[in-house]
Amino acid sequence: MCKSPSSFNPLTATAAEIAEYGLPKRPEKDAGLDVWLDLVKSVKQRICLTNEETMPGHHHIYSVAGLYWSGYIAESANGAAVRAVYGYYTPYRCDTTGSSHIKIVAWVGIGGFNSPDLWQAGIENDYSTSGGPFYWYDEFPKTGIIKITPGIGYTCGDELYTYVDYNYTTPGDAYYIITDRTTGKGMMNEYNYAPSQNSAEWIDERPGCGGNNNYALGNFYTDEWSGYYWDVEGNFYSIGGSGSYYYEAYINQNGNIAYPGSLYQVGSHPAAGFIDWYDGTGTSGC
Repeated sequence: MCKSPSSFNPLTATAAEIAEYGLPKRPEKDAGLDVWLDLVKSVKQRICLTNEETMPGHHHIYSVAGLYWSGYIAESANGAAVRAVYGYYTPYRCDTTGSSHIKIVAWVGIGGFNSPDLWQAGIENDYSTSGGPFYWYDEFPKTGIIKITPGIGYTCGDELYTYVDYNYTTPGDAYYIITDRTTGKGMMNEYNYAPSQNSAEWIDERPGCGGNNNYALGNFYTDEWSGYYWDVEGNFYSIGGSGSYYYEAYINQNGNIAYPGSLYQVGSHPAAGFIDWYDGTGTSGC
């Protein structure tokens, strides 16, 4: 169903009603309930999907450090598989160069940190593609970047909320929801895909165009992130919280061209967060 009634209350709704409106499954424990409520209440208008298009270019797993990812990566200290990842994300600048050789993507994901299978969803934050910035998901390495249209639209400076899970909202499937918390528009869907569940990520990425070639990095200026994840045992973690191992990722080409700052409290969010910094375009090989 594309729109829940005005009387819909996620706290009292049944599991069947939540599923009918396409929303993510409610946490089984109290841990994370307030974050889940914030997410589902942010969806004032659901945009139903009408088209998906495979886009040129591709993403990367973290098998070669220093080339592609900038942000934070988390692994569960107790070895429990990652179940779901939340990310609050504010892009403060969209690249307006119009060059097809300059790109920047931002996403949250499950898996892909020194593992082969990555489930991710986010935005491509540049204007080099017809229609401007767009939303996408990727079942890496299964499909490639899948552009979602019509998008929910956003303006740089809007606060975006992306959530992904696996084998939770729908048993055996990967699920995503992306909302613009500034406008209240949201979109969501599920797919038959199984990622590795070894890690959670909050990343700005320099995508590639095949082989070992990468696009130049779009000037995103700064991106402000905060987020959480929880594991299959119901443990709920903020970025940088105790109980997890955390790693910083940098994009390097003869010096850093993007890097994350130290963790700190972001706005009104209870989660820790960070600023991702742009520091150079690099050379396009595309």
